[in-house]
Amino acid sequence: SAWGCMVSNLAVLPGLGSVVAGRRCGYVQAALALVGMTFSLIWLVLLVMQWHRTGEYPFDGGPHVIMGLSGFGVFVLGWIWALATSVSLMRAAKNAEGEVS
Repeated sequence: SAWGCMVSNLAVLPGLGSVVAGRRCGYVQAALALVGMTFSLIWLVLLVMQWHRTGEYPFDGGPHVIMGLSGFGVFVLGWIWALATSVSLMRAAKNAEGEVS
């Protein structure tokens, strides 16, 4: 089950596996991931709209590049936190397995 939480955390939505495992920090991890993803997607839409409007690709990332980069950074922060929680869950599961044997 710790593997399922890890896959959920790292491949589906950071924080989801943490919530399933009963860790309250998963809600914050998921919020960080969703906010970061939202900011990045808004920046991407604005970039494509500028590209369409001007007819030239904005190689500088457009006027909202800070929003896109900060969104990506916030998402990565949530993902790394979820990774750390997943590693903690895996260690706890391994220790519990060792105690049972």
